[in-house]
Amino acid sequence: MLRQTGLELDLALSAGFFTIRDDQGNVFYTRDGRFQRDAAGNLVTSAGYFVLGEDGQPITLPLDPVTITPDGVIQDANGNAIAALRIRDFAPLQLERAGEAYFRALRR
Repeated sequence: MLRQTGLELDLALSAGFFTIRDDQGNVFYTRDGRFQRDAAGNLVTSAGYFVLGEDGQPITLPLDPVTITPDGVIQDANGNAIAALRIRDFAPLQLERAGEAYFRALRR
């Protein structure tokens, strides 16, 4: 069940996984959408992992509030697109657990 948190960067998905990257360059997938800005303005998970855009790069946010459309496009206060979230979908057997809320894609 989805509920509003009132926090600007809390997101939820009805399907798929957010794509994230740690400081060592490892890519993971999560459905945990409790995101925040780090000191450099990057969109990060609660563990500090970078949230990736469709281009595979970390998303840097402006200081001003942003909005996120239902299709994952992040917009600035003027409605200009900043980035699109990289959302990926997997069959259950294509992922392995890599932490409490994180998964790794299996190589086949």
